[in-house]
Amino acid sequence: MPVRVVETSSALSQPSGGTSGNTLPSVCTLLSVGQAFSGTQNVSSQQKDEAWRVNVRIQGCDLDNGYLCGTMEALNVPMADTPVVTFWEGEIVDTKNYTFFTGKWGATSEDDIKHWTKFPSFSPLLSQVDVDGGKSLDLNNYPYIFMRWKEQYFVNVGTDCGLTIAGFYYVCFSSSDGSINGFYYDPNSRAKMPISSYLIHILLCIFLFLFSIDGTQVILVNNCKESIWPGILGGAGQTTLKEGGFHLSTGEQMVLDMPDKWSGRIWGRQNCHFDENGKGKCDTGNCGGQLQCRGLGGEPPATVVEMTLGSSTSPLHFYDVSLVDGFNLPVSMKPVGGGVGCGIAECEADLNICCPSALEVKSGDRVVGCKSACLAIQSPKYCCTGQYANPKTCKPTVFANLFKAICPKAYSYAFDDSSSLYTCRAPRYLVTFCPPK
Repeated sequence: MPVRVVETSSALSQPSGGTSGNTLPSVCTLLSVGQAFSGTQNVSSQQKDEAWRVNVRIQGCDLDNGYLCGTMEALNVPMADTPVVTFWEGEIVDTKNYTFFTGKWGATSEDDIKHWTKFPSFSPLLSQVDVDGGKSLDLNNYPYIFMRWKEQYFVNVGTDCGLTIAGFYYVCFSSSDGSINGFYYDPNSRAKMPISSYLIHILLCIFLFLFSIDGTQVILVNNCKESIWPGILGGAGQTTLKEGGFHLSTGEQMVLDMPDKWSGRIWGRQNCHFDENGKGKCDTGNCGGQLQCRGLGGEPPATVVEMTLGSSTSPLHFYDVSLVDGFNLPVSMKPVGGGVGCGIAECEADLNICCPSALEVKSGDRVVGCKSACLAIQSPKYCCTGQYANPKTCKPTVFANLFKAICPKAYSYAFDDSSSLYTCRAPRYLVTFCPPK
């Protein structure tokens, strides 16, 4: 966000919130999923100084790979009617995966040193960082954790909101008192503000989720400009999560704790209208006219996220985004952590814009879905059934090739495994409807 540093100090507040029966610690000592931080971001412009209230929540943390991610909510932002929420990804400076030298995002090593030295806790490390970026330092027992946070996209507002996420934060976390301080750097502001350092001072570490999570989590995020209604269908003998369906407003998210070895599919429904009993219909992805699908699949066309998960003892997960049932919404499934080789399954483009007229599904004058060739033509050749039910005889059609050209990381037909099926051992996955491009 476009802010300039205002050097102010703020005292730690006492933790609040939590569930009855739990005793909250006075401070946080470790970074972990579910932690939430509240504080202020001091903003200075030519007109006036401001202090925006900021809430940060960690959604994923993979210490082995120096990775974490989360959401940042800025309140009382003058140019916004609602709180502004961004999704960020972070690098932990552990000298194994990342050093103190950024090497990207427009930051030079001189910029790095200038900003890191604003943290008093960095001073004892400066001489060695000057030599090799800190590669030879052992930070395992150091009482501070240094990070970089890069906001990736706006969750609940458009890019025309008047704010920028072109820069990133230099962040220092104190493992002794749980406080976070950060300076924002935007290379694009260098011409106007030679010292483009912006301060975010986050205090009061609150354990909103004071429990450990041993299994796999899937986090659903609605990044669309309108509400969606995710549908969930478990495979044969599998649990139906969240009764099979619920509502997600723009910018909302839902965290699903996945059972071991769960297999099933998730899809988005558009423009739904339900009565007080949960009866109604949707323009696409409808499941029997119910809010809660409860064992019913979505009517095609619908973009589908499919997954077969491992267990806590054998955590190899398979996942993909499928256009075999057609398309209605852009969607992606991205692992949080997991190491080398984990890919992003996605169809981030809006296929409705370029859908052939023969495949269009309309609501009024608006194209809301694009049928697959199987759905439109309904023949064994296009549906990979009968004598075509094997990879040798079932070949991609001209329509499947069109889908593949636009969304190369998604299934375009039944046997499109080689370039569309992903595996990973990550503990958490982010499923984003209308992902940023």
